[in-house]
Amino acid sequence: MKLQNLLQQRDKHITKDGVPECQRPTIPGIMSQRACTFYGARWVLAPIKNSLHLVHAPADCAFYGQNVRKKNYMILSTDLVEKDIIFGAARKLEESIVEADKIFDSYDLVFVYATCTASQIGEDIEWSIKRVKDRVNKIVIPVVVPGFSGYSQADGHHIAQRAIANYILKSFKNTEEIENSVNIIGEYNVAGESQAIKRLL
Repeated sequence: MKLQNLLQQRDKHITKDGVPECQRPTIPGIMSQRACTFYGARWVLAPIKNSLHLVHAPADCAFYGQNVRKKNYMILSTDLVEKDIIFGAARKLEESIVEADKIFDSYDLVFVYATCTASQIGEDIEWSIKRVKDRVNKIVIPVVVPGFSGYSQADGHHIAQRAIANYILKSFKNTEEIENSVNIIGEYNVAGESQAIKRLL
């Protein structure tokens, strides 16, 4: 696809005099003003304490996803290159998870993200995580969030929340309920909402 055609397709997504065209998928790899689902997932997951974040993608995604809510977070990358895209990179991902576990041994969990490139070549990050689960001492949660899986970063919020909820449902099926307890998932505290929720509770 020629650059001129790409720019024409992006034209209606850019704010000029009115409201940009919404509810239309953006082209994978082409940035829009609404960001992508990966960035939406980062918005939800980056602030989780004691967590590592490994992006199975080219280094660009990690660079893009490190700054969330005006704060820089450490983010790791498998740094997919042309050879990985042609031949696959499951082994590279598995070794990256094991290496991250050893280097950052004080962390409790790892979020592993699959973005556009990994998803387009069919990388199965859940399968890779299962293969290394006995070699790592951390909880490892897959987050399959290619940019084309939604219209904007808001869809990434939902994907991230489902990733956490799925882990909780699988891991704590037989756990006793704690009376008068509340789990809050996906509270972004953009304008101090957390304080209002605490007062209400």
